[in-house]
Amino acid sequence: MKRLFFVFLLFSSSMLVAQQVLSVDLDKIKSITSDITSENYYPTLLSRFNNFDTTLTAKQMHLLYYGKYFQSFYEPSSLYEEREQMFELIKQKDLSSALIHGKLAFEADPLDLKTLFGLYLCHQHLLNLREAENYQFLYYALVGTILKTGSGKNSSEAFVIMNISDEYEIISSLGKEIRKHKNIDGETDCFKLKKGDDKVLNSIKKLYFNIAIPLMKVE
Repeated sequence: MKRLFFVFLLFSSSMLVAQQVLSVDLDKIKSITSDITSENYYPTLLSRFNNFDTTLTAKQMHLLYYGKYFQSFYEPSSLYEEREQMFELIKQKDLSSALIHGKLAFEADPLDLKTLFGLYLCHQHLLNLREAENYQFLYYALVGTILKTGSGKNSSEAFVIMNISDEYEIISSLGKEIRKHKNIDGETDCFKLKKGDDKVLNSIKKLYFNIAIPLMKVE
């Protein structure tokens, strides 16, 4: 009986630890965003986000991005068909049709970086400048949220992401291109980056991303 209890304690401890991914404390986020009386109640924050509220703080953006782990719309294994259809139509320069699919993608997951960037592109090319600015704000606010989770210099300081596609958005937002990619420990992706024209950016040769959260959700 004692041995079974010890095994149970070990299992329970591992489950608790699993809710802390590097600098992101999922348990704390769940507690904060589940309080219906709080200004940080998740539905309240999400409504403000969807309405392009520029007064959202960096802490609240953190709660939104990582708090989606506990939301029904978070499906990291999803194919994001509406989002991909939007980008296909952008390539064809059918921006009005692309925007229709982009809005559907936004409704499905408003915190997906690639979706936000696609909506920014659509509005920018259609000269809907205010709308373009709104989506640009959301996009870079979330990029900043991810960049605050670590230095990206090694696996212990990796950027914590919610979707694999977010890795590529972060790299693109930094003006870098991928030379080589490999997964080094099951939960960490390492990207070797191409050398560019910017001397400052050339100092960034590798970036590390932690993908434990989407893996946890898929399991």
